[in-house]
Amino acid sequence: MSASRYLGMGILPRMLLKLLKKDSMVPLPIGLERNGETLLRSYTPPYFNNMREAVEAVVEHKTGKAGVFRGGSLCAWRDSNTVRSVPQVSGKAIEATIAYCEYIWKRYGRFPAHMPPVRTVLGFQAGHLDLAFYEKFYPSAVISETIRKDAAGLRSTAADQTI
Repeated sequence: MSASRYLGMGILPRMLLKLLKKDSMVPLPIGLERNGETLLRSYTPPYFNNMREAVEAVVEHKTGKAGVFRGGSLCAWRDSNTVRSVPQVSGKAIEATIAYCEYIWKRYGRFPAHMPPVRTVLGFQAGHLDLAFYEKFYPSAVISETIRKDAAGLRSTAADQTI
């Protein structure tokens, strides 16, 4: 995407940048595909025909029959009844969201307007999980064997230090 379009410039500044050959291209990642398979996609076109479909897909993902807040196959909580009580989003709220997202898409040619829909941040944070929390609220499958071994090593190291 051109820098002038990325910044939402009007026609005159865009033309000026183009004439001065200063309207450089800005990379805008929207998904990740490999060998024809979509590995990661944003909730925007071209993965959806329009922003209405994208918003409706988010609503379905969150509160549909198998949604995160309905305890379906996408729910990661051990006690899915806890999140089933999340109320359904009202039709008015969904329509307002669709109108807003369509406006942003038409105005800027992307969504969201001021950052890429897929961000890659070069940085990470390392730490140890609170296994008691995960064992209480999540199914045991979410804790890998590597993390369990790491936690066991921490417990044995802490015991050695108290002697």
